Amino acid sequence: MKKIIATVKRSFGISINADIASSAGEDSVPIKDDIGVLIEAGGIGNYVLVGVISESQGAKEGEKILYSRDSNSNVMTKIYLTNTGALLIESKDIITITGEKTLDIKTKEDINIKSDNKVVINEGNDYAVKFNELDREMNTLKEQLNGFIKEYNLHTHGTPSGASTPPAVPSVTNISLNISSSKSDTLQIP
Repeated sequence: MKKIIATVKRSFGISINADIASSAGEDSVPIKDDIGVLIEAGGIGNYVLVGVISESQGAKEGEKILYSRDSNSNVMTKIYLTNTGALLIESKDIITITGEKTLDIKTKEDINIKSDNKVVINEGNDYAVKFNELDREMNTLKEQLNGFIKEYNLHTHGTPSGASTPPAVPSVTNISLNISSSKSDTLQIP
């Protein structure tokens, strides 16, 4: 089994290598300049990192926030497990949700995914649709079609004995539909 070893600073600034002790199923490596909480284990000079001194990310009582950082300590991704039951995911880049099984999350609260770029679900070969934009365009099309039908129903034709009324001017209604604004460039779906 491969050990996870980190280089962290001790409280007085000297860098030291240490094995990482963490919860089962967790793979988390601190950034080089993090200040570590170390214990000596297995002899003098053999250290185990049991934690790092970290900055609060805003967790309230009973909450947990998991977050990743780049090598400059900038927070890149956060997963919030809130005390109301909501799951919040925030990323500075692309969020990808994938897997062989269906993601089935039952919650009383919303599941909010916030990304500064894209959210991709199951490899995202298609784009999601913004309902309000599509609804507006479809209502415009409906109005155009209803106007055309009304003009059609009011038109008259000439008869063999001559036109009973002058023929109506041909319709100038241009029916169009442009749904390009309903494409979501930030959410891709299967």
